[in-house]
Amino acid sequence: MDEEMTNDQQLAYLLVLYLVLFQAKHLSVEAGEDLLAFLSFFVRALGHGMEIPTKISTARTMVNYSSASSGVSRFLVCSLCRSVYDTGSLHTRQCPFIRFANNPHRQERPCGNSLFVGSSLKPVLEFPYNSIVETLKKFFVRPNFETEIEQWRGRYVEEGVLYDIYDGRVWNEMVDSTGESFVSKRRSLMVSLNVDWFQPSDGMHYSCGGVYLTINNLPRSSRMKVSNIILVGMIPGPGEPTDDQLQNFLRPMIAELNTLYGGMMMPTYQNRNGEMVRVALMSVNCDIPAARKVAGFMGQSAHKACNKCSTVFSRISTGANSTKPDFSDFDDEHWILRNNTQQRQEAYAWLNATHITQQRTLQTDTGSTPKRMVEVWVDHGLLTTADFKAMADESASIAIPSQYCKISKGIQV
Repeated sequence: MDEEMTNDQQLAYLLVLYLVLFQAKHLSVEAGEDLLAFLSFFVRALGHGMEIPTKISTARTMVNYSSASSGVSRFLVCSLCRSVYDTGSLHTRQCPFIRFANNPHRQERPCGNSLFVGSSLKPVLEFPYNSIVETLKKFFVRPNFETEIEQWRGRYVEEGVLYDIYDGRVWNEMVDSTGESFVSKRRSLMVSLNVDWFQPSDGMHYSCGGVYLTINNLPRSSRMKVSNIILVGMIPGPGEPTDDQLQNFLRPMIAELNTLYGGMMMPTYQNRNGEMVRVALMSVNCDIPAARKVAGFMGQSAHKACNKCSTVFSRISTGANSTKPDFSDFDDEHWILRNNTQQRQEAYAWLNATHITQQRTLQTDTGSTPKRMVEVWVDHGLLTTADFKAMADESASIAIPSQYCKISKGIQV
């Protein structure tokens, strides 16, 4: 919005911007234009001199909607299995995902959950995705962006002192497809990925997940500014996806990062004809639970709880039928480091499993969480709905001191 606008012009801009965004999400073009016509009549009746367009196309031009929304797409999401679909490649109204499609012993049924509300074309769940390529194109036409991402090259370096991420091992040792240092060429961006969940408002049990990329080439003073962070996508709720479901939401980003690792020509402020831009993912910067999910490891309560080594930790009891890893007396001289080949082999074995039992066995061998045992106990009838109700009633009767945080209501699987 232009700071030289009058108050009436600024108000008109904000009103039209809201209506354009509201129409894009909830209304047909005809209904949106009816609303614009009413708003135009209403402000004139109040004696305001602001100009309100009555056509959606004019309104979008007024607020530069096409530029602001370029690169933003919406994927369909199954509310049951959390499979993610490109709307252009989907030819059914029901989720076609088959969990064990290569099971040789029986024909697995597809998920079959409805992807749309009733008979309408409104999706039950959507995953808004913001293209990394299109966002970088916007960044690179900024007047100072190219200068800022190269400032680190002229920094003062003191031997043996780590001032910033540029002084670290990964920054200097990551290589491109030719074996050369990735950052040896200009406009080679090293980015960090963050995935985190939050509740959009108080008093509701609904958790959304933000997927962000930070450009580490930028100076530390401007690296974390909102205008310099790429919001890649918003993972819909109401709850967090499971470890393997999360990968469905990361696939569009991974596809773009694979392309950008090799390089892509983009117009820049310094050269409108285009320069080669490269991007490499150098780190995953999340809290421990989210980092394990993103990287494909089991959580910190697994039998193999460390994502760096293959140590199987002993268990200590935390109550009835509950245990956690015992990290005490760790043998720091004889532990075995995990390696890339091993991780890939285990991941492919899990993906190619033909039955849930195989996947659970692999999770146990490579790092299974105790919550999996709850599922086994339920499957074998050792825990019933009545048992969970009894536990929930028992927990509800516990008097919690005021200084302790609130516990969730109900116990369920």
